Amino acid sequence: MAAEPSSAQKPIPIHVGLQTPSTEPRAHFGLRNRPPRLMPYDDVAFDWARHGIEPRWLGMETSDCAAALDPRNYHNSGAEERDRFVAGTRTRGETALIIATMGDTEANQPRMLGVTADASISIPDLDTSISGAHLPSGASVTLASGLTGADRDLGLRLRTTNTAGHWWGIEMSGAVWTPGSGGPPTVYEPSGQLHPILVDGLGQPVVAIWTPQDRDERWYIVPHGCDYHSILDWLITRALPEYVPGALRRARSSLVLDPSLQTPAEAAAQAALSDLQANYAARRAALQQRLVDATAAATAIREGLLFGTGTVLEDAVQAVLEAAGLTVVRVDALFAATASADLLVTHNDERRLVEVKSAAGNASENLVSQLENHLRTWPQLQPNRPVSGGILVVNHQHRLDPSERASAAYERPEFVQALTIPVITTPRLFAWWRNSDWDAITDALLPNPHPTSSAPGISRTLAPAEATSTSEPLARKRRIRFRREPQS
Repeated sequence: MAAEPSSAQKPIPIHVGLQTPSTEPRAHFGLRNRPPRLMPYDDVAFDWARHGIEPRWLGMETSDCAAALDPRNYHNSGAEERDRFVAGTRTRGETALIIATMGDTEANQPRMLGVTADASISIPDLDTSISGAHLPSGASVTLASGLTGADRDLGLRLRTTNTAGHWWGIEMSGAVWTPGSGGPPTVYEPSGQLHPILVDGLGQPVVAIWTPQDRDERWYIVPHGCDYHSILDWLITRALPEYVPGALRRARSSLVLDPSLQTPAEAAAQAALSDLQANYAARRAALQQRLVDATAAATAIREGLLFGTGTVLEDAVQAVLEAAGLTVVRVDALFAATASADLLVTHNDERRLVEVKSAAGNASENLVSQLENHLRTWPQLQPNRPVSGGILVVNHQHRLDPSERASAAYERPEFVQALTIPVITTPRLFAWWRNSDWDAITDALLPNPHPTSSAPGISRTLAPAEATSTSEPLARKRRIRFRREPQS
């Protein structure tokens, strides 16, 4: 946060390429019938004083401004103010710092045929423009290599605060001039250099600095929808001290980082504060990326178990069982055809056939009969791999939210009492996986009725009522009951 200006400190003038904010409807600029983008700072309530800034709007003097925010290039609507700002920086021998916003988060019009960009920023007096193509939702960005100082700090801030995730892939393009006589067009090559700050997964800049070859200007291209309070805080506390310290001296700012004017205590405190801000931004970005990675890893299981059908559901069930330490084989792969159940699950010497099914409504009772038939025919298909039972995993009522589904896959009392095959609903399986309750998964899939194969002193017995359906209310209790044997 910028420091509160002292009584001896004047606000720092910044040129803003908009009309003075008003509660009245905004007049249109530029293209006919196209209103300007909605900017947070285009509001009478925007707190400029928080940063010690005096905004200079269109129609105001701009030659003494320290920087410019989205200057305009329209005749009689911004060009004169922009030109006076640039001329003032040249007269003082200072760098012209310009923040230019790319794109529009509210624009959703399809591109015209042959158009490859969704937005652009024109560079005044040059045959160069910076164009941007809106990236798909969820695009990840990283810091470009070799960044230091204020530029690195800006990248960390934008990566951390741009939570909406709107990014535009940035590239330079030249102008094309077509003569009125209908002759061949003239194509001008772009000039200047584009220095990446943030790049997408393909290495294309999404935040960058454009610098011309023949004058001292730095154009910072940032995405529309970013946190402009963070941008202005960066401008006052990092960019101006590094690139335009004279502007802070003129305002007698306490943020001037001139070693000849600072005491050792000031310099040490400022360095510590800068390190703290950089470390916080880096740690926050790392934690956000950790959340993104964890969500991506969980989504396939969560979506597959709770809403999946067919192969998607089978893949999710297999992933959960393997996470529990069980060996899982796709039965179709054994026969190179669909000949039996979906999965063969093994743990130690125990094997079970697992049938995985989904139902938009209530689960059909025929699903149990299908699994029973697979169990009867299995000895003929795989005589060397005997199984000791089967499990039915059902994603029933999958079009409903899990909280709205019936707790049990089957509720008809006569059918439930006659069940000899455990039935597990996918919400129950998901709950075990979510809590890393691997023992519950192993006990449900491979219940061991033989005391001799249990750990010393422990006998595991599957109660008859629990052998029906783990999706029934009774399944809220543990499926496996432990009985302590007398010690010898």
